[in-house]
Amino acid sequence: MDNTDINVNFKDIKLLEWIGRGSFGEVRKGIWRIHGQETDIAVKITTYNEKETIKKVHREVENLRKCIHPNIIKLYGVSKSRDNRDCLILEYADCGSLYEFLHCTKREASFNEKIDWMLQCAKGIEYLHTKNIAHRDLKTQNLLLFNEYRTLKICDFGTVKELVTNNTQDVGTVCYMAPEVYVEL
Repeated sequence: MDNTDINVNFKDIKLLEWIGRGSFGEVRKGIWRIHGQETDIAVKITTYNEKETIKKVHREVENLRKCIHPNIIKLYGVSKSRDNRDCLILEYADCGSLYEFLHCTKREASFNEKIDWMLQCAKGIEYLHTKNIAHRDLKTQNLLLFNEYRTLKICDFGTVKELVTNNTQDVGTVCYMAPEVYVEL
């Protein structure tokens, strides 16, 4: 990648356990050693080296670079793995995704917590729209929780596109699409 101001040396990254899989790669927890300190990170590693995938990764990087907001996942940088795959170095969600919280934990969320998460999501989307960005795959798996479940951030900018009057259909996860967008073929 040609983003020299955000390049991260892969030798400074220690990959840990597998977190999940995205549309064009896997996500692993990692530790980044920078300035004598260790920072928990998420590392999104591309698994496909096709021209279209590389283009999407570059688009995701560019969109994340211009989206600095408390409810948007933070991009720390980019790197190349030892086997020459593109890697996005991202903020690590210490509380996992909203999906994991809802389906895999026994902890209950209060009504106020749920309202606060919805407001934070709305603030993140509102911010994206001020930047003329449509996320197009907003779902609980792409909403991450931080800070003892108090902060919600939007992630996975792989399907993001510029906001225009007519958007393409059939992009994103079908069960999360607005009914007016989804049309059966």
